[in-house]
Amino acid sequence: METLGSGLNQDAWDDWIQYRKDMKFKPYKSDRMKNHMAKHSHEAQRWAVDNSMNREYQGVFPENFKGDAKSGLGGY
Repeated sequence: METLGSGLNQDAWDDWIQYRKDMKFKPYKSDRMKNHMAKHSHEAQRWAVDNSMNREYQGVFPENFKGDAKSGLGGY
């Protein structure tokens, strides 16, 4: 497995995986979502995960990262 270093907000990711287990969604079969999330700021990752869980989504979608400027979300 590829090491993502500081790019991934591990707390947000762990919350997301636990939520998916609790909701009985299929587990991810690759690191594709992890790699996608790691491209965004830690704040944007947290916001996207929280937003997706609040809306009971099965995935974290690119539009959930709108406003991310790597340093955080505008207005977050």
